[in-house]
Amino acid sequence: MNKQSAVILANTFKQEILAKSKGEQAKVSERSFTYISADKGFPMIPSGYINSKREAEIELERMQEYFRPIIVRPGFMFDERRNAIGPRSLIHSALELLYCGNKFLLQNKLPFMNDLIRPTVSTQQVSHSILKKIENSDFKGVVTLEEILKT
Repeated sequence: MNKQSAVILANTFKQEILAKSKGEQAKVSERSFTYISADKGFPMIPSGYINSKREAEIELERMQEYFRPIIVRPGFMFDERRNAIGPRSLIHSALELLYCGNKFLLQNKLPFMNDLIRPTVSTQQVSHSILKKIENSDFKGVVTLEEILKT
């Protein structure tokens, strides 16, 4: 589903570009297509999830002659403005606790933990990062979790 929905949408966008251009060559840098992918897999998440995300990314990168693909790879996302108590909030708190424990207590001494326990990121950080990349007409490609966290 991840791959199919992204490719269908990108192909529709490509067809719109072709229909509107009618022989006129608009700059690719003026058009961007942003795809929210995923940082890394997680033990409880089926491997097909991350594989389908990566397959979608490959298909989008093949369409570079029509638009700039901007592929954003956030980790677990949360809304920093929402203080609700519920499953998502509990997962966010648990992941943050594990991440802080790995970073400060273990001091990143267990390399496999660095890939397994990743920082969470707010939807606001992700959207801000996306807007910055769209505004930069020279940018195309992957926006990593680390880059998102810097914005």
